[in-house]
Amino acid sequence: MTEMERVQPSRIDQPLTTWRTGHDVRPVDSFLQGRARVIQLPLCCQSCHFSPFRPDLLAVATAELFGIAGAGRLHVFSISNGTFLHSPEVQDKAAPSWQRSLPLPEGAVGNPWTTTHFEIASMGTSDAITDCAWSESNEYVIAAACGDGVTRLWDFRSQKADLTQIRGNNAGASDVAARSAVELRGHRAEVCGVDWSTLDRQLLLSSSWDGKAMMWDVLHLACVCVLPHSECVYAASFSPRRRNVVASVSADGRLRLFDLNSPPPPNTLAGPNFLGRHHGTLVCDQEAHGGCEVLCFDWSKYHENEIFTGGSNGSVRLWDLRAMAKGPLMDMAGIHKLAVRDLKCSPFSGDVLATASYDTNVKVTSIARRLQTGFLEKTETQGSVGASLSKESFTTAQQKVFSHHAEFVMGIDWSLFQPHFIASASWDRHTCLWSPLGDELQYPPLIRRNARQ
Repeated sequence: MTEMERVQPSRIDQPLTTWRTGHDVRPVDSFLQGRARVIQLPLCCQSCHFSPFRPDLLAVATAELFGIAGAGRLHVFSISNGTFLHSPEVQDKAAPSWQRSLPLPEGAVGNPWTTTHFEIASMGTSDAITDCAWSESNEYVIAAACGDGVTRLWDFRSQKADLTQIRGNNAGASDVAARSAVELRGHRAEVCGVDWSTLDRQLLLSSSWDGKAMMWDVLHLACVCVLPHSECVYAASFSPRRRNVVASVSADGRLRLFDLNSPPPPNTLAGPNFLGRHHGTLVCDQEAHGGCEVLCFDWSKYHENEIFTGGSNGSVRLWDLRAMAKGPLMDMAGIHKLAVRDLKCSPFSGDVLATASYDTNVKVTSIARRLQTGFLEKTETQGSVGASLSKESFTTAQQKVFSHHAEFVMGIDWSLFQPHFIASASWDRHTCLWSPLGDELQYPPLIRRNARQ
């Protein structure tokens, strides 16, 4: 441990050129000094995710009429810059007509499609696609959460004929039909979230409005565990450090933890495909945001016992799994004016997170943690070893607000390859890619309010 100067929570540096999280200062990556990129879509964006295998791929899930009714489409884009070139799949491929017909956002210079982004493939469905997730074992496979209650596994290299009729005037023709995807059926209502296990890579979680989170063994295309809830499950996710732990948040405002190592019920015969995980035991059921709905959460990438939750009241809370009954470690009340729709912890800094909200804003926040006595700082490598939870305090070190979107911001993600490179997806039919560090000239341009018309 080293003694550090206490950071004043009220001091917000402009422009945000370094992260101050108490234990380090991270400089701006030279790669991120370029201009922000804007991807225009024909439908309303629901989520976006960078590939965990390649730095040049981005998946975007979209839906017509804000996901209320109509078609959906899953896009895979190639992203090029000075560090890496376009994907090989881009060669000799013509841009789809919808790319050429959309107007550029106000403030954008040149045509971004000809230099920085290119659609590799897309899959159309007759219902909304609400979320997507890249496989952890196959760089070409993406899981899609669909409004018809089906979870689809799609290999974007597939080029079968489009047999699916897409409803609506804005959907257009799809490169790949939904029938070319593998379907996982079991939910009775809209699937609103999907997540792959990073430890058992053949396992996939799907969360649904039917009040269930289902765990699938994709090798056998079978559901191996059902985690029941009393109301709509907005998100469920595997722990990145503990293969037997699953967390979920739901409309009843609860944060739940399940232990997947529980044995199956008595007198249950284990078949040849038995995984030993047919039954999940509820080990924690915590009211997370004072009775408000909890829409999203994310595991800390550096502190295995910490988890962030986002509520419909616009607050974000930090929890320690070892002391849930003591309440949150930190309560960032009013961080947004409306509900927090998505949040993601940075993979490059243990105390930096990005939040997306219905107030059309994206906020990037860095947290300073310190011991109250003498203000001793802990480093990331030291973690929580030898420290008392009751003596540790958390404050907001820095915060930056981005207001470039014109509608609800539905999804957000960090790149795993380029430090502090972020993507946000909005109902305004735009996905923006930029670095929250640097000056305002490198931020995304403002999207016109009539962009969705």
